[in-house]
Amino acid sequence: MVSNILFLIAAFSTIFLSLESTITILGVNHIFLTLSNMPILMFCCYEFFKKKNTFRDKLSQLVFFTIIISTLTIIIKYLINQDAIGSILRVFTIPCIMILVLRKLQEKQKLILRKIIILLFFLECVLAIIEKYLGIVFFPPLLLTENLNAGETLYSTTDTWQFRSTSLYGQPLLNAHIVTIIVTYIVTSNIKNYKKIILTSLGFIAILCFNARFATVIFIAIILPYLFHSIINNTKHKKFVGFLFISIALITLIYLLENFGGRLVHGEITDSSAQTRLTTFEFYKKITFDELIFGRMDAMSYFWHIKNFPIENGLISAIVTYGLIMTIPLFISLLTITNRLTSVYPWMAKWTILLPFWLLGLSNPNIINDHVWNIFYLCFIAFNTSKSTIIKK
Repeated sequence: MVSNILFLIAAFSTIFLSLESTITILGVNHIFLTLSNMPILMFCCYEFFKKKNTFRDKLSQLVFFTIIISTLTIIIKYLINQDAIGSILRVFTIPCIMILVLRKLQEKQKLILRKIIILLFFLECVLAIIEKYLGIVFFPPLLLTENLNAGETLYSTTDTWQFRSTSLYGQPLLNAHIVTIIVTYIVTSNIKNYKKIILTSLGFIAILCFNARFATVIFIAIILPYLFHSIINNTKHKKFVGFLFISIALITLIYLLENFGGRLVHGEITDSSAQTRLTTFEFYKKITFDELIFGRMDAMSYFWHIKNFPIENGLISAIVTYGLIMTIPLFISLLTITNRLTSVYPWMAKWTILLPFWLLGLSNPNIINDHVWNIFYLCFIAFNTSKSTIIKK
Protein backbone atom coordinates (compact mmCIF):
# COMPACT_ATOMS: atom_id res chain seq x y z
CA MET A 1 0.00 0.00 0.00
CA VAL A 2 2.74 2.47 0.99
CA SER A 3 4.77 1.49 -2.06
CA ASN A 4 1.80 2.18 -4.35
CA ILE A 5 1.23 5.62 -2.80
CA LEU A 6 4.90 6.51 -3.19
CA PHE A 7 4.82 5.39 -6.81
CA LEU A 8 1.66 7.44 -7.43
CA ILE A 9 3.44 10.57 -6.15
CA ALA A 10 6.57 9.76 -8.18
CA ALA A 11 4.72 9.13 -11.45
CA PHE A 12 2.48 12.18 -11.05
CA SER A 13 5.50 14.38 -10.33
CA THR A 14 7.41 13.14 -13.37
CA ILE A 15 4.52 13.70 -15.76
CA PHE A 16 2.87 16.88 -14.48
CA LEU A 17 5.52 18.88 -12.59
CA SER A 18 7.89 18.88 -15.56
CA LEU A 19 5.63 20.87 -17.91
CA GLU A 20 7.76 23.94 -18.67
CA SER A 21 5.12 26.09 -20.37
CA THR A 22 2.50 25.33 -17.75
CA ILE A 23 4.61 26.10 -14.70
CA THR A 24 6.03 29.23 -16.37
CA ILE A 25 2.59 30.73 -16.99
CA LEU A 26 1.42 29.72 -13.51
CA GLY A 27 4.43 31.49 -12.03
CA VAL A 28 5.90 28.40 -10.37
CA ASN A 29 9.64 28.49 -9.76
CA HIS A 30 11.73 26.56 -12.30
CA ILE A 31 13.27 24.57 -9.47
CA PHE A 32 10.29 22.26 -10.00
CA LEU A 33 11.74 21.23 -13.35
CA THR A 34 14.82 19.94 -11.58
CA LEU A 35 12.99 18.37 -8.66
CA SER A 36 10.15 16.82 -10.68
CA ASN A 37 12.19 13.71 -11.49
CA MET A 38 13.60 13.21 -8.00
CA PRO A 39 10.68 11.11 -6.62
CA ILE A 40 10.76 8.70 -9.58
CA LEU A 41 14.56 8.40 -9.33
CA MET A 42 14.33 7.61 -5.64
CA PHE A 43 11.68 4.99 -6.37
CA CYS A 44 13.88 3.54 -9.13
CA CYS A 45 16.85 3.33 -6.77
CA TYR A 46 14.76 1.44 -4.23
CA GLU A 47 13.49 -0.99 -6.88
CA PHE A 48 16.95 -1.39 -8.44
CA PHE A 49 18.68 -2.45 -5.26
CA LYS A 50 15.75 -4.63 -4.29
CA LYS A 51 16.02 -6.47 -7.62
CA LYS A 52 19.75 -6.04 -8.25
CA ASN A 53 20.25 -9.60 -9.48
CA THR A 54 17.65 -9.41 -12.26
CA PHE A 55 19.29 -6.85 -14.57
CA ARG A 56 21.35 -9.19 -16.71
CA ASP A 57 19.24 -9.50 -19.84
CA LYS A 58 20.04 -8.07 -23.27
CA LEU A 59 17.78 -5.04 -22.84
CA SER A 60 19.52 -4.10 -19.59
CA GLN A 61 22.88 -4.26 -21.38
CA LEU A 62 21.58 -1.91 -24.08
CA VAL A 63 20.25 0.52 -21.49
CA PHE A 64 23.52 0.48 -19.55
CA PHE A 65 25.37 1.15 -22.81
CA THR A 66 23.14 4.18 -23.49
CA ILE A 67 23.79 5.50 -19.99
CA ILE A 68 27.54 5.09 -20.57
CA ILE A 69 27.33 6.98 -23.87
CA SER A 70 25.34 9.73 -22.13
CA THR A 71 27.97 9.98 -19.41
CA LEU A 72 30.78 10.20 -21.98
CA THR A 73 28.86 12.98 -23.74
CA ILE A 74 28.66 14.94 -20.48
CA ILE A 75 32.42 14.49 -19.94
CA ILE A 76 33.33 15.53 -23.49
CA LYS A 77 31.07 18.57 -23.23
CA TYR A 78 32.67 19.49 -19.92
CA LEU A 79 36.16 19.27 -21.45
CA ILE A 80 35.17 21.76 -24.15
CA ASN A 81 33.51 24.09 -21.60
CA GLN A 82 29.91 23.22 -22.36
CA ASP A 83 27.38 22.45 -19.64
CA ALA A 84 25.40 19.41 -20.77
CA ILE A 85 24.63 17.75 -17.45
CA GLY A 86 21.01 18.87 -17.07
CA SER A 87 20.08 18.26 -20.69
CA ILE A 88 21.69 14.82 -20.99
CA LEU A 89 20.29 13.64 -17.67
CA ARG A 90 16.73 14.72 -18.49
CA VAL A 91 16.63 13.57 -22.11
CA PHE A 92 18.57 10.30 -22.04
CA THR A 93 19.84 9.13 -18.64
CA ILE A 94 16.74 9.45 -16.45
CA PRO A 95 14.35 7.93 -19.05
CA CYS A 96 16.80 5.03 -19.47
CA ILE A 97 16.87 4.45 -15.72
CA MET A 98 13.07 4.44 -15.66
CA ILE A 99 12.68 1.85 -18.41
CA LEU A 100 15.46 -0.27 -16.93
CA VAL A 101 13.78 -0.55 -13.54
CA LEU A 102 10.08 0.20 -13.92
CA ARG A 103 9.35 -2.30 -16.71
CA LYS A 104 9.21 -4.83 -13.88
CA LEU A 105 6.49 -3.02 -11.95
CA GLN A 106 3.71 -4.87 -10.19
CA GLU A 107 0.35 -4.95 -11.98
CA LYS A 108 -1.27 -2.60 -9.43
CA GLN A 109 1.45 -0.04 -10.01
CA LYS A 110 1.06 -0.42 -13.78
CA LEU A 111 -2.65 0.30 -13.35
CA ILE A 112 -1.84 3.44 -11.34
CA LEU A 113 0.53 4.63 -14.06
CA ARG A 114 -2.02 3.85 -16.77
CA LYS A 115 -4.65 5.98 -15.02
CA ILE A 116 -2.22 8.90 -14.67
CA ILE A 117 -1.33 8.72 -18.37
CA ILE A 118 -5.01 8.57 -19.36
CA LEU A 119 -5.61 11.63 -17.16
CA LEU A 120 -2.76 13.46 -18.90
CA PHE A 121 -4.14 12.42 -22.28
CA PHE A 122 -7.67 13.58 -21.44
CA LEU A 123 -6.54 16.97 -20.11
CA GLU A 124 -4.19 17.43 -23.06
CA CYS A 125 -6.87 16.71 -25.66
CA VAL A 126 -9.74 18.57 -24.00
CA LEU A 127 -7.61 21.67 -23.45
CA ALA A 128 -6.56 21.60 -27.13
CA ILE A 129 -10.20 21.44 -28.23
CA ILE A 130 -11.21 24.27 -25.88
CA GLU A 131 -8.35 26.44 -27.19
CA LYS A 132 -9.40 25.76 -30.77
CA TYR A 133 -13.04 26.56 -30.03
CA LEU A 134 -12.23 29.81 -28.17
CA GLY A 135 -9.42 30.83 -30.51
CA ILE A 136 -6.98 31.44 -27.63
CA VAL A 137 -4.12 29.58 -25.99
CA PHE A 138 -3.65 29.22 -22.25
CA PHE A 139 -0.03 28.01 -22.22
CA PRO A 140 1.76 29.59 -25.21
CA PRO A 141 5.24 28.53 -26.38
CA LEU A 142 7.99 29.67 -24.04
CA LEU A 143 9.56 31.78 -26.80
CA LEU A 144 6.36 33.85 -26.93
CA THR A 145 5.68 34.29 -23.23
CA GLU A 146 7.55 37.61 -23.07
CA ASN A 147 5.22 39.17 -25.64
CA LEU A 148 2.10 37.10 -25.21
CA ASN A 149 0.02 36.78 -22.05
CA ALA A 150 -1.86 33.58 -21.29
CA GLY A 151 -5.28 33.60 -22.90
CA GLU A 152 -4.36 36.10 -25.62
CA THR A 153 -5.08 35.19 -29.23
CA LEU A 154 -2.07 33.39 -30.69
CA TYR A 155 -2.65 34.23 -34.34
CA SER A 156 -4.56 37.47 -34.11
CA THR A 157 -3.68 38.54 -37.65
CA THR A 158 -4.09 35.21 -39.43
CA ASP A 159 -6.95 33.12 -40.75
CA THR A 160 -8.81 30.84 -38.37
CA TRP A 161 -7.52 27.71 -40.11
CA GLN A 162 -3.96 28.68 -39.17
CA PHE A 163 -4.68 28.60 -35.44
CA ARG A 164 -2.73 25.99 -33.49
CA SER A 165 -3.61 24.86 -29.97
CA THR A 166 -0.66 24.64 -27.57
CA SER A 167 -2.35 22.72 -24.72
CA LEU A 168 -0.18 21.56 -21.78
CA TYR A 169 3.23 21.34 -23.44
CA GLY A 170 3.18 24.78 -25.05
CA GLN A 171 4.32 23.66 -28.51
CA PRO A 172 1.89 22.25 -31.12
CA LEU A 173 4.23 19.65 -32.65
CA LEU A 174 5.40 18.42 -29.24
CA ASN A 175 1.79 18.09 -28.12
CA ALA A 176 0.96 16.20 -31.30
CA HIS A 177 3.86 13.81 -30.70
CA ILE A 178 2.85 13.16 -27.09
CA VAL A 179 -0.79 12.50 -28.05
CA THR A 180 0.28 10.19 -30.89
CA ILE A 181 2.55 8.15 -28.62
CA ILE A 182 -0.22 7.61 -26.09
CA VAL A 183 -2.78 6.71 -28.78
CA THR A 184 -0.49 4.08 -30.35
CA TYR A 185 -0.20 2.34 -27.00
CA ILE A 186 -3.95 2.62 -26.42
CA VAL A 187 -4.93 1.02 -29.73
CA THR A 188 -2.42 -1.82 -29.26
CA SER A 189 -3.47 -2.50 -25.64
CA ASN A 190 -6.06 -4.93 -24.34
CA ILE A 191 -8.56 -2.31 -23.18
CA LYS A 192 -12.15 -2.56 -24.42
CA ASN A 193 -12.83 -1.60 -28.05
CA TYR A 194 -15.35 1.14 -27.24
CA LYS A 195 -12.75 2.82 -25.01
CA LYS A 196 -10.19 2.58 -27.80
CA ILE A 197 -12.59 4.24 -30.23
CA ILE A 198 -13.49 7.06 -27.81
CA LEU A 199 -9.89 7.80 -26.81
CA THR A 200 -8.54 7.53 -30.36
CA SER A 201 -11.28 9.86 -31.64
CA LEU A 202 -10.45 12.36 -28.89
CA GLY A 203 -6.77 12.14 -29.79
CA PHE A 204 -7.43 12.60 -33.50
CA ILE A 205 -9.52 15.72 -32.89
CA ALA A 206 -6.72 17.09 -30.69
CA ILE A 207 -4.18 16.42 -33.45
CA LEU A 208 -6.31 18.50 -35.83
CA CYS A 209 -6.47 21.26 -33.21
CA PHE A 210 -2.66 21.24 -33.03
CA ASN A 211 -2.72 21.73 -36.82
CA ALA A 212 0.02 19.11 -37.18
CA ARG A 213 -0.07 17.87 -40.77
CA PHE A 214 2.36 14.98 -40.54
CA ALA A 215 0.79 13.68 -37.34
CA THR A 216 -2.63 13.84 -39.05
CA VAL A 217 -1.33 11.83 -41.99
CA ILE A 218 0.17 9.25 -39.60
CA PHE A 219 -3.17 8.92 -37.81
CA ILE A 220 -4.99 8.34 -41.10
CA ALA A 221 -2.37 6.07 -42.66
CA ILE A 222 -1.21 3.97 -39.68
CA ILE A 223 -3.23 4.33 -36.46
CA LEU A 224 -6.82 4.35 -37.73
CA PRO A 225 -6.29 1.35 -40.08
CA TYR A 226 -4.77 -0.61 -37.19
CA LEU A 227 -7.72 0.28 -34.94
CA PHE A 228 -10.14 -0.82 -37.66
CA HIS A 229 -8.25 -4.08 -38.18
CA SER A 230 -8.16 -4.73 -34.43
CA ILE A 231 -11.90 -4.18 -34.00
CA ILE A 232 -12.84 -6.29 -37.02
CA ASN A 233 -10.73 -9.19 -35.76
CA ASN A 234 -12.43 -9.12 -32.36
CA THR A 235 -16.09 -9.12 -33.35
CA LYS A 236 -18.52 -11.68 -34.74
CA HIS A 237 -20.44 -9.24 -36.95
CA LYS A 238 -17.49 -8.25 -39.09
CA LYS A 239 -19.33 -6.90 -42.17
CA PHE A 240 -21.81 -4.79 -40.21
CA VAL A 241 -19.20 -3.38 -37.84
CA GLY A 242 -16.82 -2.76 -40.74
CA PHE A 243 -19.43 -0.86 -42.76
CA LEU A 244 -20.53 1.13 -39.71
CA PHE A 245 -16.96 1.97 -38.70
CA ILE A 246 -15.93 3.10 -42.19
CA SER A 247 -19.11 5.15 -42.68
CA ILE A 248 -18.77 6.99 -39.37
CA ALA A 249 -15.04 7.48 -39.93
CA LEU A 250 -15.52 8.98 -43.40
CA ILE A 251 -18.35 11.31 -42.33
CA THR A 252 -16.39 12.44 -39.26
CA LEU A 253 -13.19 12.85 -41.26
CA ILE A 254 -14.86 15.01 -43.93
CA TYR A 255 -16.40 17.25 -41.26
CA LEU A 256 -13.25 17.54 -39.18
CA LEU A 257 -10.94 18.21 -42.10
CA GLU A 258 -13.28 20.87 -43.41
CA ASN A 259 -13.59 22.63 -40.05
CA PHE A 260 -10.38 21.67 -38.25
CA GLY A 261 -8.16 20.58 -41.12
CA GLY A 262 -5.94 23.63 -40.93
CA ARG A 263 -2.77 23.49 -43.00
CA LEU A 264 -3.45 19.97 -44.25
CA VAL A 265 -6.55 21.16 -46.13
CA HIS A 266 -6.05 24.90 -46.64
CA GLY A 267 -2.27 25.15 -46.88
CA GLU A 268 0.07 24.24 -49.70
CA ILE A 269 2.37 21.23 -49.71
CA THR A 270 5.39 23.41 -50.46
CA ASP A 271 4.68 26.19 -47.96
CA SER A 272 7.35 27.79 -45.75
CA SER A 273 7.14 25.02 -43.15
CA ALA A 274 7.83 22.33 -45.72
CA GLN A 275 10.63 24.38 -47.26
CA THR A 276 12.23 24.80 -43.84
CA ARG A 277 12.40 21.02 -43.43
CA LEU A 278 14.18 20.74 -46.77
CA THR A 279 16.67 23.55 -46.16
CA THR A 280 17.47 22.05 -42.74
CA PHE A 281 19.69 19.54 -44.55
CA GLU A 282 22.01 22.42 -45.45
CA PHE A 283 22.89 22.86 -41.77
CA TYR A 284 26.53 21.94 -42.43
CA LYS A 285 26.97 25.25 -44.23
CA LYS A 286 26.12 27.12 -41.03
CA ILE A 287 28.54 25.44 -38.60
CA THR A 288 32.26 24.92 -38.14
CA PHE A 289 33.97 21.51 -38.24
CA ASP A 290 34.41 21.52 -34.44
CA GLU A 291 30.70 22.26 -33.98
CA LEU A 292 29.83 19.41 -36.33
CA ILE A 293 31.96 16.93 -34.37
CA PHE A 294 31.26 18.09 -30.80
CA GLY A 295 28.04 20.15 -31.17
CA ARG A 296 26.98 23.12 -29.06
CA MET A 297 24.39 23.01 -26.29
CA ASP A 298 22.79 26.29 -27.37
CA ALA A 299 22.50 25.11 -30.98
CA MET A 300 18.71 25.26 -31.30
CA SER A 301 18.35 28.84 -30.01
CA TYR A 302 21.57 29.83 -31.80
CA PHE A 303 20.31 28.68 -35.19
CA TRP A 304 16.87 30.17 -34.56
CA HIS A 305 17.86 33.62 -33.28
CA ILE A 306 21.37 34.27 -34.64
CA LYS A 307 21.45 32.36 -37.90
CA ASN A 308 17.71 32.66 -38.67
CA PHE A 309 17.89 29.00 -39.62
CA PRO A 310 15.42 26.84 -37.65
CA ILE A 311 16.32 23.14 -37.42
CA GLU A 312 13.27 20.98 -38.18
CA ASN A 313 14.82 17.53 -38.07
CA GLY A 314 15.36 15.29 -35.05
CA LEU A 315 18.64 13.69 -36.14
CA ILE A 316 20.17 16.99 -37.25
CA SER A 317 18.99 18.64 -34.02
CA ALA A 318 20.87 15.97 -32.09
CA ILE A 319 24.01 16.36 -34.23
CA VAL A 320 24.23 20.14 -33.85
CA THR A 321 23.51 19.87 -30.11
CA TYR A 322 25.53 16.85 -29.00
CA GLY A 323 27.94 16.45 -31.90
CA LEU A 324 28.30 13.80 -34.56
CA ILE A 325 30.75 11.72 -32.54
CA MET A 326 28.21 11.12 -29.75
CA THR A 327 24.95 11.25 -31.72
CA ILE A 328 25.69 8.22 -33.89
CA PRO A 329 26.22 5.65 -31.09
CA LEU A 330 23.48 7.27 -29.01
CA PHE A 331 20.87 6.96 -31.77
CA ILE A 332 21.92 3.42 -32.64
CA SER A 333 21.44 2.37 -29.02
CA LEU A 334 18.08 4.17 -28.75
CA LEU A 335 16.83 2.59 -31.97
CA THR A 336 17.88 -0.81 -30.67
CA ILE A 337 16.21 -0.27 -27.28
CA THR A 338 12.87 0.81 -28.77
CA ASN A 339 12.99 -2.09 -31.23
CA ARG A 340 13.69 -4.63 -28.50
CA LEU A 341 11.07 -3.19 -26.15
CA THR A 342 8.30 -3.39 -28.73
CA SER A 343 9.35 -6.86 -29.88
CA VAL A 344 7.03 -8.27 -27.20
CA TYR A 345 4.11 -7.07 -29.38
CA PRO A 346 2.81 -8.80 -32.53
CA TRP A 347 4.56 -7.34 -35.59
CA MET A 348 1.63 -5.17 -36.71
CA ALA A 349 1.19 -3.67 -33.23
CA LYS A 350 4.94 -3.21 -32.90
CA TRP A 351 5.21 -1.08 -36.04
CA THR A 352 2.02 0.83 -35.16
CA ILE A 353 3.96 2.01 -32.10
CA LEU A 354 7.45 2.38 -33.59
CA LEU A 355 6.76 4.04 -36.94
CA PRO A 356 4.75 7.04 -35.62
CA PHE A 357 7.25 7.55 -32.80
CA TRP A 358 10.34 7.71 -34.99
CA LEU A 359 8.74 9.34 -38.03
CA LEU A 360 7.43 12.22 -35.93
CA GLY A 361 10.60 12.36 -33.86
CA LEU A 362 12.82 12.69 -36.92
CA SER A 363 10.56 15.24 -38.65
CA ASN A 364 11.09 17.83 -35.90
CA PRO A 365 13.41 18.37 -32.88
CA ASN A 366 11.15 16.44 -30.49
CA ILE A 367 13.41 13.39 -30.43
CA ILE A 368 15.81 15.29 -28.15
CA ASN A 369 13.00 16.36 -25.83
CA ASP A 370 12.75 14.61 -22.46
CA HIS A 371 8.93 14.57 -22.49
CA VAL A 372 8.88 12.39 -25.60
CA TRP A 373 11.15 9.74 -24.09
CA ASN A 374 9.47 9.83 -20.68
CA ILE A 375 6.03 9.32 -22.20
CA PHE A 376 7.18 6.61 -24.62
CA TYR A 377 8.80 4.54 -21.88
CA LEU A 378 6.08 5.15 -19.30
CA CYS A 379 3.39 4.16 -21.82
CA PHE A 380 5.23 0.91 -22.52
CA ILE A 381 5.38 0.19 -18.80
CA ALA A 382 1.72 1.07 -18.25
CA PHE A 383 0.05 -0.57 -21.24
CA ASN A 384 2.20 -3.61 -21.93
CA THR A 385 0.67 -6.70 -20.35
CA SER A 386 3.00 -9.26 -21.92
CA LYS A 387 4.71 -11.64 -19.53
CA SER A 388 7.84 -11.59 -21.71
CA THR A 389 8.96 -7.99 -21.27
CA ILE A 390 12.51 -9.30 -21.06
CA ILE A 391 13.75 -11.02 -24.18
CA LYS A 392 16.89 -13.04 -23.77
CA LYS A 393 18.98 -13.97 -26.76
